[in-house]
Order: sequence, then C-alpha cells, then structure tokens
Amino acid sequence: WLTVTKVNETSFEATYQDNSEGNSRTSSITVSGEGASPIVISLTQEAPTAIVTIAPEISLKLYPNPSRGFVNLEINNLFKDKIIIEIFNKVGQKLYEKVYNHPPLVITENYNFNDWPKGEYYLRIHDSKEWRSVKIFILQ
Repeated sequence: WLTVTKVNETSFEATYQDNSEGNSRTSSITVSGEGASPIVISLTQEAPTAIVTIAPEISLKLYPNPSRGFVNLEINNLFKDKIIIEIFNKVGQKLYEKVYNHPPLVITENYNFNDWPKGEYYLRIHDSKEWRSVKIFILQ
C-alpha cells in the first residue's frame, strides 16, 4: 500500500493507496546512507470512516467502512421527533429497519454483517424531513 521512490541523493517520495481493508495498517521506511545510522520511519494509515452531515446540526459516523463484518454507527445531536434507520442490499431489498420515536441525543448501533454476503449495502436514515444514504462496503 506504500511505495517509496528515490527522488535524488537527499530526498525520496512516498505514495500510498487508499485504505480499503477496513483495518488500520502500518508500514515502515528505513532510510540509510553510507557512514550514517539508519533511521526508521513508521507510518500508520487508519481504517476509513464515513462521516456524513445529515442536516447542519446532525452528524453521522459509520466505521470502519469498508469492513470485514462489523460496522459501527453513531448519530449525534438529534433534536428530532423521529429517526428511521434502514439497511438495503444492492438490489434494493430491505434487510433491517429500526424506528426511533423521540430518539435520544446520540444513537449508537453496531451491525454484524458476517452472515451476509460481501458487497455493497446502503444505510438510509430519515430525520423527519429527508432521506440520506451512505454506502457500506463488506469485504469478507
């Protein structure tokens, strides 16, 4: 996921691929030269997280995404009368629904996709005014 290329005698360039693995990952670069002690540089790329603003005052955090099975959802600053959370597969079949009448200020849910096939899923949230949708990628 990390590639290091020598630019000239005194510098190098590091390039990386986006983390689609669902877990944090670490790589090390060892810089050495004639007559000098080697230096090790460790780089950590965190697991990706989807953060979506549903309305100016509401934020949704979905992580890790992509995932190998377990996905966490956190919705903050809910001053709404009703929240509906749904999960659909890529052909539009509803697999999950939960309705919060008079929801708490923060909703936290954990989903286990281990029994579902790998692929794309869609999390939809309705906040009494509009629907928002976020893709979930399962990489089992």
